[in-house]
Amino acid sequence: MRYRLVVLSFIMSFAGAVHATDVLRIMLEEPVAGEIHGGVGNLRGWAIATDGIDKIEIMIDGVYAFDAPYGGARGDVGSAFPEVANASESGFSLAYAYSNLSPGSHTISAVAHTLEGDTQTSSATFETVRFKQSFISGADAVDLAATSCTVAGDEISASNALIGGDRYDMVLDWRTAEQGFEIIKVVEDVNAVSVDNDSDSDTADDTADDNAAAWQPPANVEWIEYNFNVTDTFCDDPEGFCAGWLENASQECKDNYQLGGSPQNSQTRLQYESCVDEMVFKPYISSVADRTTTPLTDAQRSNAATLQSAGWDQPVSQAVQFRVAADIPTPIVEASKEGMLAAIDLLGNYGPLRVYLVGNDLDLADELANDFCDYNYRPDEKSRCLADQGESIREMAYIYPGGNGFQQSSWNLAPPVQSFVHNPYADENNQHSVAEGELVSDKIVNAHEYFHVYQGAHNIHRGADDLSFGWSTTRWVEEGAAVYFEQFISARLGWQTEQVVKNRVVNDLKAMKSFAARFPDISIRDVDTSAQTSRLLSYCGELCIGALQYEFGHIAFRYLEAKTSQDAVLFNYWDEYTHLGWAEAFNKVFGQSVAEFYTEFETFLLLSVEEQLPILGIDDYEP
Repeated sequence: MRYRLVVLSFIMSFAGAVHATDVLRIMLEEPVAGEIHGGVGNLRGWAIATDGIDKIEIMIDGVYAFDAPYGGARGDVGSAFPEVANASESGFSLAYAYSNLSPGSHTISAVAHTLEGDTQTSSATFETVRFKQSFISGADAVDLAATSCTVAGDEISASNALIGGDRYDMVLDWRTAEQGFEIIKVVEDVNAVSVDNDSDSDTADDTADDNAAAWQPPANVEWIEYNFNVTDTFCDDPEGFCAGWLENASQECKDNYQLGGSPQNSQTRLQYESCVDEMVFKPYISSVADRTTTPLTDAQRSNAATLQSAGWDQPVSQAVQFRVAADIPTPIVEASKEGMLAAIDLLGNYGPLRVYLVGNDLDLADELANDFCDYNYRPDEKSRCLADQGESIREMAYIYPGGNGFQQSSWNLAPPVQSFVHNPYADENNQHSVAEGELVSDKIVNAHEYFHVYQGAHNIHRGADDLSFGWSTTRWVEEGAAVYFEQFISARLGWQTEQVVKNRVVNDLKAMKSFAARFPDISIRDVDTSAQTSRLLSYCGELCIGALQYEFGHIAFRYLEAKTSQDAVLFNYWDEYTHLGWAEAFNKVFGQSVAEFYTEFETFLLLSVEEQLPILGIDDYEP
C-alpha cells in the first residue's frame, strides 16, 4: 500500500566536520527556554554558514516536523558577522500553533543544514498549556460575560471564562517578544456547567452510542451537498449535507477539494487532501457487515493448492534481489537493504522477492517500471501494468517528495513472486538526504513493507469476496500490524530509542482522540470490508482512511499484544491465518471474535491517554 512516510530525525549538535576557519551558527530565539506557551505564537531564529545554508529543519520532541522558511531580513546578524555572505538575510520565522501540542514539557529544535552537508542545532525546552480544543473557532466561541479579572504585577488572572463551551480559569503574562499577553495557565472549572449557545437546527444525535452526548456542530459552517444516494444514509440528514467548511476554511480548498467520490485528477486530490482538516463532519452512520466465515469456493481451494505447491507460504532459498536507480546515494541504498534484510532475518525469507529503489530521475524510473512489470505480470498484462503501477513508479520520480512505497504479491503467476517498490525520502526540491534521521526512516519503511510480503505469503486462499474465508484482509489489520512490526524491530535493533518508540504510541493515541472529535462515530469497524472502506472514502477521504489504517491499526495491535504476547501478534496469528483466514484466525489466537474486539477496543479508546498507557504496557512514560 502506498503511504506517506512521516520522516523521523535525530537531533545532533554537529554532523560532519566543520573547518576551524568556517562559521556555522544557529540560534533559536522563540520559543524561549523555560517559558510557557499556548495558542498561536512565533517560532523564529537565525542561522549562518560560510558555505551557505541549505535548509532549516524543525524537530518537535526529537521527531522531524517541517522545514522553516529561511532568508528573512536580519540586519543585526549581518552587522555581527560581516564576513559571512548573506548574513543579513539569515532569519527564519513562522507562526506556530503551540496549542497542537499536548499540555506539558516539549522541546523544539532548529537544525541548520549547510550546502556542504554540515549541521548544527539550537533547542529550547518549554511548557505548553491549552484548552480542550486545539483551535477555538467561531465568533461566539468565547464568552467573557461572567468572567472576573484580577491583576498582580504583569499577570492578569481571569476566572469563569466560557471558551468553546467549557469554563476555565486562566492566567495571562506580558511577553516582550510577542509585544502582548500570552496565556500561561489554563485550569478547567470542573464544577461549572458548560453552556451551549449553539442552537443550530442541523444538530444530530449520536445514535450509534446511547450513552454519548448529542453532537453539536461549530458555528457558521458552510454545509456541502455531497449528492449522495439518499437510500444509503451517511449521516442524519436526508439531503446529504453531512460535511461542511469551517468558518476559517481557505477559499483555495473550497475551490479545489472535491468530496463524495467526485471524479478528480489523482495529483490534484493528493495536493489538496489536507483540506479535510478545514472541514467539519456530522456523525457517521456505519454500514454493518456480517463478518462471518463462509465456505471456501472451488476456486479458492484451487488457488490455495497451487500456491502451497509452489512454496508460497514457506521460506525460499533465493536471496532477495535489489534493483536500484543509479541516482540514489549509497548510504540510502545501504540503509534500505539493512532494513529489508533485518526483517527477513526475523520473519523468514519469503518470495522470491525483488526490491525496487526508485530515485528522482525519470528515465531511470522508466527502466525500473519496465523491469517491475516484466517481473510481476504476464506479457499480455504489461501495458496495463505500465499504465497503473508503472505510472505510480514514474510519479515517485516526478511528483512526490519521497518516502513512498508499495508492495506487490503476484500470486497468480507461475511461479508466484513478490515485490516492493520504495522511493526514499527527498526534500521539497526533490533532493535526497543522507541525514541520520532519514536513513533510519529508510530502514523502517523497508522493514514495514517486508511485513506486507510476510502477510501476503500467509494468504493462500485468494479470490474471495469481502465476507468469505480468504483474501480481503481488513485494512487496519494489514497496515496496523506492519506499523506494529516496524516499531518492534526498530526498538529491538536500536534504530530508534525506546523513548522515541513510546512517543510514537503517545502521539498515535492523541491523534486518535483528535480523529474522534473531527469524525464522530467512525471507527476501525468501518474499514472492515472493501465495500465499507469505499463508502467511508466517499464520506471523508484518504486521510480519514489512512488514520484508521495506521494510527488506529497500530494501537489495536499494541492492545492485542498486551492481551496476549508478541509471538501471538507476530507469528501465531499469521500461522493460523494460512489455514483459517483472517477473521477466524483472529478468534482462535486472540480469544474473541472480531465483533467482540471492536466493542472492547472502542471502550478502551474512551479512556484518557494516561489511563491507556498502562494497559498497553507503558507505565513509565516521560514526555
